[in-house]
Amino acid sequence: MVSQIIKLKKFGIFQDFKPTTELKDFNKFNLIYGWNGSGKSTLAKLFFSIQNRVAHEHFDNAEFSITVKDIPEINNKNISENTLNIKVFNKDFIEKNENFEQ
Repeated sequence: MVSQIIKLKKFGIFQDFKPTTELKDFNKFNLIYGWNGSGKSTLAKLFFSIQNRVAHEHFDNAEFSITVKDIPEINNKNISENTLNIKVFNKDFIEKNENFEQ
């Protein structure tokens, strides 16, 4: 389970993100919502990258680091080796996996 994003640099709206003490850790299930342009889709791209074990095509120079319960930290240097079972469900997922036109 992802605990916290420790660092996020050069990743869309997140040019130099570091968590504050007020920011709570993630839970088993997390709902991310906010205003347009606040970084929701960008965070989804980060988690899709971790899910797919490859840097996102638009942010291949990005730096990130997340802590995960019971496994080593996942970052941009070891992303291909991560064993985290993570799933992202958003508009992009629906467009790629669902067909309501049948």
